[in-house]
Parts: sequence; structure tokens; C-alpha cells
Amino acid sequence: MITVLFSTFNGADTLPEMLDSLTRLVPPPGGWKLVAVDNGSTDGSGDLLRSSAGLLPLTVLTEPAKGKNRALNRGLEAVEGDLVVLTDDDIVASGDWLTAWAAAADRLPEFDIFGGRIVPRWGMDPPDWLLGEVPLGPVYATTDPAWTEGPIRAGCVWGPNMAVRRRVFDAGHRFDERIGPDGTMAYAMGSETEFTLRLESLGFRSAHSPAPVVQHQIAAASMTQEWILRRAYRYGRGERMLQLATGGRSDARLFGYPRWIVRQWSEKQIGLMRASLRGTERERFRLRWDVSRLRGALSVKENEAPSRTAAVLRPQPPAVNGEAPRFSVVIPTHNRAGHLAEAIRSVHDQTYPAHEIVVVDDGSTDDTAQVVEALIRDGIPVRYLRQPNQGAAAARNRGIRAAEGNWIALLDSDDTWLPGKLAAAAALIAADDALDFVHSRCVHDFELAAGGMPEPVLTVEERCDPAALMGGWHIKTSSVAIRSTLLDRLDSLFPTDLRTCEDYELFWRAVTAARRIGFSSEPDTVIANIPTSLSREDAMVLPRMMDNIEAMSRVIRWLNGHPRQARLQPILEGRRYWAARILLTRAARERRLLEMLGWLLRHGLSRFEIGRAVVSAGRGVVNGENPSGL
Repeated sequence: MITVLFSTFNGADTLPEMLDSLTRLVPPPGGWKLVAVDNGSTDGSGDLLRSSAGLLPLTVLTEPAKGKNRALNRGLEAVEGDLVVLTDDDIVASGDWLTAWAAAADRLPEFDIFGGRIVPRWGMDPPDWLLGEVPLGPVYATTDPAWTEGPIRAGCVWGPNMAVRRRVFDAGHRFDERIGPDGTMAYAMGSETEFTLRLESLGFRSAHSPAPVVQHQIAAASMTQEWILRRAYRYGRGERMLQLATGGRSDARLFGYPRWIVRQWSEKQIGLMRASLRGTERERFRLRWDVSRLRGALSVKENEAPSRTAAVLRPQPPAVNGEAPRFSVVIPTHNRAGHLAEAIRSVHDQTYPAHEIVVVDDGSTDDTAQVVEALIRDGIPVRYLRQPNQGAAAARNRGIRAAEGNWIALLDSDDTWLPGKLAAAAALIAADDALDFVHSRCVHDFELAAGGMPEPVLTVEERCDPAALMGGWHIKTSSVAIRSTLLDRLDSLFPTDLRTCEDYELFWRAVTAARRIGFSSEPDTVIANIPTSLSREDAMVLPRMMDNIEAMSRVIRWLNGHPRQARLQPILEGRRYWAARILLTRAARERRLLEMLGWLLRHGLSRFEIGRAVVSAGRGVVNGENPSGL
């Protein structure tokens, strides 16, 4: 038996199509039940529900007090069976929706929380600016079609298509009624996210299955800038409430508000005024999104924050706080058969064992599969995932989503670890349970062979300071371990549209959002110096510079919601100016100056920044500079 549960408040426009799709469902084994909670509707939604009672196995409940989570908690009193499928009143379900959910729950017995596929059902063709500038996940709750079945971060399970085993609710867990839609325009988003992240912190595991599919109805009225900006306000409220729930209560205040939010809101408001005079439409929209989101954050009072225990009605399972780190080692690879075995063996030989080794084969055409199969026959446990060639970022993302540990450790397939790598990281974590991001000192293979290495550029203290880390290329991918809950707090994983610098785009966001950063000063990561490495291709000089500038621009925009932004944004802005100067100098040598000027205008730099970079690049050309990197 499966119970489908949803609430509705004035959903008369979308309910008919939703209910019609449910009448066409293939029943799952054991049958199913539909529980609908009318949350005080005034548009006839209750009558629509009751009129469907003869067509569906439907129980209609009423919860007059406004609040989606309050209504869902009311509906939980009527659920039956082992699996509760939660959805919204604006979906259209595929015919095999529930049979697919039943099969997925059977295939994934070790998981308690599930997310299914959500695709948009556009009320009209979406405009280009919407597809290019709007984060579709937070705004429309649509999932990435590239997600495959398996473990996933709890923050990637979304309300229109999710399922929870009934035993979770039998243990007393409920939705927090202070967050989520409540009949007003100013509610805080994030009700399901708060619920799933809270469960994850207690040891419950989440998985994604693309087999159960719903379409999310998106009305034409929901594709206007004003509607999306109201969504940004609610998103900011929810984001701030989750920050407060995880301990962010010690912010310095200005006029009674968190000073960092006031400063960011003021800066973005001034930027919007300037953009209204000479900016592009997309620049103005990005700034309006930021201003609305920060206004939402400013509106939150500390006593509004969800509690980690308030929504638990019965004794809960023991928390897993303080447990030893379980490192899922993610190794993306593409045609590195000659190096991959050494990388995997270096993980297997760690004095502190890895929880798992996840190898993601990004469309290799060499002997990669045979290399992995041989290692498995030798007794090395490897989870081997294959996908068409999509790039290193997509491969890392696939591995992260499949990982089961509470820490993600990254290793490139041509690099290796010394035996004490994970032990050093585990010791740092044991000494400070607030660490969210750990990296370490690296040595190049030729330096190791020569028996010497240069003195460190930064001190240990600087390596733990986001400002110092953003001042240069100080984080090496194969040295990094990230707490999985930190990845949940980021808006996205590695950007798949950047061919280079995608690692720094994520790392800069991660060190900003981390509670604290750890650094191991003893060399424990060996970086390969392979002539065919992407970063060494001369033909990639200009594209690499462009990716670098784009990565910085994205992080600058992302920093708007973080208290350290006041000191970090100028650092990246200064580096971006210098990168633009180098880009234009190189472009002038390649007779592509006008092309690159147009590109800079389209990618976040103001005309003032570009003008400074042009003047400086002109001096570089006169002086005979021909830069090859950043």
C-alpha cells in the first residue's frame, strides 16, 4: 500500500489536471490511497476534491489554520502502508508514477527518503532571459535530467515528487510548521529542504530515482520577472531561517539587523541604481534578484528559526553527531588507463581506510574498464560508474551524488595520495568538529623524485582563511575533502559548462560557506605533471582565461548571501580585473580584441572595469607582453 499525500490552498486552477492524471494511474502492488488536505481554500478547491471521491481512493481532510506543513502534518494522521509519496496540487503524474515508486523503494531498501524526477510543464515558451538567468531548481523545483538512480544529497529532494518511508513518520518526525507556504506572499521557502536535511543529520539516507516522473505546471503568470522576484524574497527568507537553525546567531548587528546582510543589500541596491542607467536587462535582473533575496533575509527574526527538535513528536533515533568521518573518494577519469590503477591503489593503501572508492568513467575509449575490473578481482572494492563523455565536472558531480559517506574526498585519476592522507584529514576533523572543508599541502611528482620541494607560499593560518585562499591558486583538487552537508548548503556542485576553473568556482563558494577550514601542512598529495593535461594545452590559453573570469563573476554574485562577502568580494573583483587585463593583452596578440571586449561586456564586468583593463592591456601590448596564463 502506498499513500499519496498533498495539501492545497486555492488550487482550483491546477487541481483539475492534477486529479485527472491521478485517475489514469496504474495501481501499484497492494493498492494505494490518496489523502488530500484542504488548507482553508476559498476558491472551491474543497468542492473539486470531494467531487473526485468517486473516481479516486480519496480521503479529504480539512485544516483551516494556514500553512502547508501544518496541513501535511494533519494528513499524516490518515496515511497507510509502508511508503508515503508527497506531492503538490500543481503536478501532472505519469501513468506509471506509483508503480515506479513502488519498484524504486524495493530496489533501494537501505534508503528512507527519495526524490523523483520533476520536469517543467511550461504554460508558454519560456523567454531566453529566464532560462539563462533564473535558477530553475529553487524557483520551479525542477530536477536535473542527468541525475541517475542512487544516493543523493538530502537537499536535492523536492516537494512536487518525493517519498518517505512511513517508519520515519512512525518515529515521530514531522514537518516544521514555521517554514513553508502559509497563505501569505511572505512565507519562507524551504519546508521540504529543512525536513530532509534534518533527517539526514540524524542518519537517514536519501536516494534519487528518475523512474517516477511528474510534470510541474508552470503558469505563464509565474514566468514574469515580478513573480520570480517575489520568489527570490521567499527564497531569501528560507535561506536565512536555515542559517539560523544551524547556529548562525552571533552576527554583528546594525540597527537591529545582521550587519553583513545590511551591507550586501545596500551594495546591491546601489548597483541596481547604476545598472538602471547603463546596465543590460540581464544585469538589472540579476541585481533585482539579489536585492529581493537579501530583503527576504533581512525580514527574518531570530525567533522564527526552525528548531532541530521542534518538529519531532515522539522519541527520535540517536543523532550521529561526532561520528568518525566516512570518506567517499570520488575519482573522475577519461582515457587515463595508464595512471588510474596507481591512483586507486593509493586510496586502498591508506592507513585510515576510505569508506568507498567511486570511479566515474567519463566516456573513456581506452582500457579503463579492464583496469578497474582487474583491481576488483585483486580485492580492491571499487564502485565503477560509466557515462558518456561530459567533462570532469559532470563526472565529479555524478560521483558526489552517488557517494554514501559523510565526507567527499576528491582525487584526479592521474594524481596519487601518500598513505597518511586520510588519517591526517581525520585527525583534523576529530580535533575540530566544526571543520567543513579540509585540504593539504601537495608535492609535484618531479619534486618528489628529486627529493625536494619549494617552501610554502602561505602559512597554515592563511591556508585556513578564505580571503588568503581567494588571492591565488592555493587549493589543489586532489587534496580536498568536503563535508557532505556543506555541499548541500551550496546552490550547485561543479559547473559543467566551464571546461577549466570549474574546481575553483566550487571551492571558492565552499570555503566561504564553511564554518571552518582545516589544512594539513605535511605533503600527502602527489600531483602529476602530464604534458597532455588540459591545463597545459597552449590552444586553451584564451578559453582558460575566459573560464577564469566567468568563474570569478559567478562567485562574486554568489557571495552576496554570505557574511564574509564584505572582505572577499573586493579580492575576487581585483583578480577579475587583472584576469581581464591579461585576456585582452593576449587577445590583442591573436587579433581577437573586439571579440573579447564584447565577451567581457556579456559576462558581468562593468564598462568601468573593462575600460581600466583596456588601458592596462594597451601598456602590456606596447611592452611586448604575450601572457600564456593567469
